[in-house]
Amino acid sequence: MKETVSSIRTLIVDDEPLAREGLRILLGDFDTIEIIGECSNGEEALQRISSAEIDLVFLDIEMPSMTGLEVVAKLENLKKCPHIVFVTAYNEYAVKAFEVHAVDYLLKPIDREMITRAVKRVSEHLSEHQNKIALHTIQQLFQSMQEQKEKEKPSVSHKKIPIKADGKVLFINTREIPLIEANGDYINVYCNDRHYLVHDRLKRMEKELHSCGFMRIHRSFLINTTRVRSIENDAFGEYVFTFENCTKKVRSSRGYSENVHLLLNNPS
Repeated sequence: MKETVSSIRTLIVDDEPLAREGLRILLGDFDTIEIIGECSNGEEALQRISSAEIDLVFLDIEMPSMTGLEVVAKLENLKKCPHIVFVTAYNEYAVKAFEVHAVDYLLKPIDREMITRAVKRVSEHLSEHQNKIALHTIQQLFQSMQEQKEKEKPSVSHKKIPIKADGKVLFINTREIPLIEANGDYINVYCNDRHYLVHDRLKRMEKELHSCGFMRIHRSFLINTTRVRSIENDAFGEYVFTFENCTKKVRSSRGYSENVHLLLNNPS
């Protein structure tokens, strides 16, 4: 005989405030759901899950700094693991994998039918035994996805580019360049917290350095994805990038959001 679930203590985790609000509104229709809090990033979620008794987590996958999959991979040592319902806007490979592994997920935009399905599944299977099985399955999925990403990740090559500075020509390895910025008919090439003014165009450099791991995130910025230290979502829905050995921060633009999402799902 199945035990009746009277109250499901639920945590909502998503870096987008509107997405959290939408989930909260939809979940408000279920008497069994008790929303005990919201988190805007993976670090907050880990702390909350570790310090409070939580039955269910609606967990966004595509979050800066730490993805939802990475959050789950760190829950291995918990005595009681929450039931995870993933939330995703893209990453078709992940969605197909969740179906194969019987892991609950919601594909944005989320509607009432999807929420009803997820809550029903959780209500039927919410027990320590089932959660341990679900967590183990998700961790296996995380490992298989990481292996798949490594196989699909394009190899990054490096080369030296000539830069005229102080009356001489410097040959700088592309791995040492975190950022290139457009500056009229010139570009600023950043290297070791200095920048060199070079008579060139950003569009030409984008083509030349594509195989070296460089990606356009703004009409004025070309970044080296292998030198990105952190990516943070700002209040305007754009992303702020910081780099290794470079104090300059840059912000992406909506016109290049597809590139940013690709980087978030496939970090170097």
